[in-house]
Amino acid sequence: MEAFEQAKEILEGFTLEEAERVISVYACSQCEGNLVMVPSEWNMDTWLVICPDCGNVEQIGRISKTTVAIRNERGVFDFPRAIRALPEFWGSLIKDRKTMLEELGF
Repeated sequence: MEAFEQAKEILEGFTLEEAERVISVYACSQCEGNLVMVPSEWNMDTWLVICPDCGNVEQIGRISKTTVAIRNERGVFDFPRAIRALPEFWGSLIKDRKTMLEELGF
């Protein structure tokens, strides 16, 4: 019970409107997954916004969904460079130059 009391002191929670806004704009800062809101057990007017996998966003943080989208777009361009830098791990994903040129029609 003591841990629960300490958690109540640390966590402020959100109003219903704030929680809905946080869920619509932000993602989990740890796994970049979707957030959900749950009612707090100590105050019916307070909602907690959590990541089902990582925990409460007041403790783990949040990141905007726009930033996540930008990171994902950049990742598409970084992937080919990354697999070429690690041929011993990704050898089957890297096509040789001749095969790539044939696929492109040269």
